[in-house]
Amino acid sequence: MNKPLQQNVPNLPDVSTRDGARLAIKMLHTYLRQYVQNMDKFQSSVVDNLNPLIWTPSIAAAATIVPGNTLQPITGTATIDTISAAKESMRFTLMAVDGFSLTTGGNIAAARTIAAGNAVTLFFNSGGDALWYPQ
Repeated sequence: MNKPLQQNVPNLPDVSTRDGARLAIKMLHTYLRQYVQNMDKFQSSVVDNLNPLIWTPSIAAAATIVPGNTLQPITGTATIDTISAAKESMRFTLMAVDGFSLTTGGNIAAARTIAAGNAVTLFFNSGGDALWYPQ
């Protein structure tokens, strides 16, 4: 996410003369216009980064799940014991809408209970035991 550009307030000329005051007003106007444009860019970058959170469809908790996104909302309270994901998906986060549990009956390395409103990030050990490790 982009940080808003930091701009220094311009050093203003002596405003005791008409020309100095006009120049100072012009400089402040330019500064404020650039500041607002930068804030618009920053706000857009924040919204762009939040859109995946807003528009990611949830999947239901079940014995086997297939996450479709790196940030995946999970509904329901069923226990998950197997995660079927593409090999290039080495990490993802499951967000509990209702609360669910992970167990070691399939390809999950450690059991966890995730309460509603919480999340768990899982990492895949592709070079070893081929298990998903909750953090």
